Amino acid sequence: MFPAEGVTDGTVGPEIVAWSLEVCERSIQDLENSQKIRIIRQTPVIGSVPADDGDEMFDRAFRIKDTDPNEAARLWRIIAARGDRDAAHNLGMLLASTAPDEALGWLRKAADDGNADSVLALASLLEDLGRLDEVVEVLEPLALSDDPQAGGVAFNLGQVRLRQGRADEAISWWRQAAQSAETEIVPVAAHNLGVALREVNPAEAREWFQRAANAGHPGSAVNLAEMSEEPDGEAVRWLLDAIMAGEADIAVRAAHRLGRDFGGNQLREALQVLIQAAGRAEAGGDKRRAGMLRLSQGVLLRELGRWEQCLLPLQAAAELYEEISDLEAEMRARGHLLIALNPRRPQEAQQQIIRMTEISAELAASSQDHQAEGERNLLLARLLEEQEGEREE
Repeated sequence: MFPAEGVTDGTVGPEIVAWSLEVCERSIQDLENSQKIRIIRQTPVIGSVPADDGDEMFDRAFRIKDTDPNEAARLWRIIAARGDRDAAHNLGMLLASTAPDEALGWLRKAADDGNADSVLALASLLEDLGRLDEVVEVLEPLALSDDPQAGGVAFNLGQVRLRQGRADEAISWWRQAAQSAETEIVPVAAHNLGVALREVNPAEAREWFQRAANAGHPGSAVNLAEMSEEPDGEAVRWLLDAIMAGEADIAVRAAHRLGRDFGGNQLREALQVLIQAAGRAEAGGDKRRAGMLRLSQGVLLRELGRWEQCLLPLQAAAELYEEISDLEAEMRARGHLLIALNPRRPQEAQQQIIRMTEISAELAASSQDHQAEGERNLLLARLLEEQEGEREE
């Protein structure tokens, strides 16, 4: 655990600043890749009782599936063996994490009639097992059908093909998804098409980004601004739209872009919009959104070189995220605050390092996903201790 003392008589070391930048900033490629991983959704257990309501076993298995899964599995096996596809589906979902091979068998039976829920559940389990060619085999008929979920399935197929390194096929499936009637899928598919085509066909990529941004995709809004030949009012509008969409990583990226490429009245108006929106969010009790907007305001001011003015909104963002116990968001905000403080206010910068290291330890303790990051952050803290020890000697 990082002690309270640490660095007490100098500026924060360059490795800490580099680390803070890495924690705070994702590259455009990282943001785009985050849109391309793992989207096949798990299908819940089916709760309807079969038409033969004399068979009480199905209903009993459904009631006890969480408290006595072994008994629920025994009952569903009996019913599924009689050809009941709902029981086969539920049994497959119940066994997916403990007996995946048996689960696959039951889900295949449930999916025999093309039931979309069972097909998606089967594909999801196959994906978990790394059997991507089988995922494609299972999903293709549904994607080419007139099922209402066909657009989403086509999008999933694009993701799978991308993971296999088959970009041309991924693009083909995303085109189908982007032209579907599924309003939640269209902007994401259009965004991915823009990303995939940006280098080879910028004009078409811009069209897809435009379609996605008009449907509310903040990443596409930023990309449109970045593709603008000259910084103008339209680009400012896209960047503000991206910030207002409420995704912190993309909002920060948009704020960076505003600070780097724009000036004068455009920036004054953008800052005023952010300040007013943050005030409304705070007044309405939406601390998460208020934190995101304060963070964007602080980053924008920092990009403009207004170091003293950026501290207040960055500190406010960190405190808002701390109040709602969003550790990752608080870490991001404090990282930006650390960059602004160092080397101008070393003592305050040190306090941010202490808090960030505490957050890292909490994240590492709560989730294996954060273990490596937590260990790295604690290693940096130990380096600081060693440096301090060397000074004392």
